[in-house]
Amino acid sequence: LFYKAATVQTLTGGAITYAALLDLVHSVDPEYRLNAGFVFNDGTLKLIRGILDDHDRPIFWDGANDSLEAGLKGGRLMGYPVTIDQGSPNWSATATDDVPAGTGSPNEGYIAFGDIAEGYVIRDVAGIEVIVDPYGRAGYGEIQYFAIARSDGTQQNNAAYKLLQGYHA
Repeated sequence: LFYKAATVQTLTGGAITYAALLDLVHSVDPEYRLNAGFVFNDGTLKLIRGILDDHDRPIFWDGANDSLEAGLKGGRLMGYPVTIDQGSPNWSATATDDVPAGTGSPNEGYIAFGDIAEGYVIRDVAGIEVIVDPYGRAGYGEIQYFAIARSDGTQQNNAAYKLLQGYHA
């Protein structure tokens, strides 16, 4: 979703490291770091949970024991909020299946960091319309419902966020 027009960094070797995440954070202009956060899927979070900082402390914190963070669903990574987006591709430390290893091509998995709301805008064109069809499933004693919504999205500010991809030979 985000990676089509954003600035992308690829990792040599593909493994997520503290240093790579630190570089990603500082690749975003400080103006956009005030409202910044990370976006990736749950499989990527599983990999990140094992990473320690330079003082052997976990860089991910779920906030489960802090009442101030009770509403934060994704936790914090290096002090920034995390949004889990299961629509994001899985992270891999190797090239994708359709790209041979050693070609230097990144996989589809990514970690987005920055002010996503400033960088990418979702526009709802019209409200949701619900259509009731009492006849389509009448033989089963059921009423059938359809919902229609029109939306689109566009990149608004490509300086507001950056992406980190997994594989580079």
